Amino acid sequence: SITMTPGTVTVEIEGDKLLVHGLYESGTEPEGFVEMDKRCAAACDPKEARA
Repeated sequence: SITMTPGTVTVEIEGDKLLVHGLYESGTEPEGFVEMDKRCAAACDPKEARA
C-alpha cells in the first residue's frame, strides 16, 4: 500500500501525460496551490512559465 500524508505531492507519467496528485489537510486554503499549479503547467509547457 502507498500512504500519502498532507503536504505530499506525487507525479504519475504515462506517455505524454503528466498527472500530479497533491494532498492537503481539511481547512487548508485551496488558493495555496495556485503556485504549484503554475509550476506544473510550466514544466509541461515552458510558455506557461511566462504567463
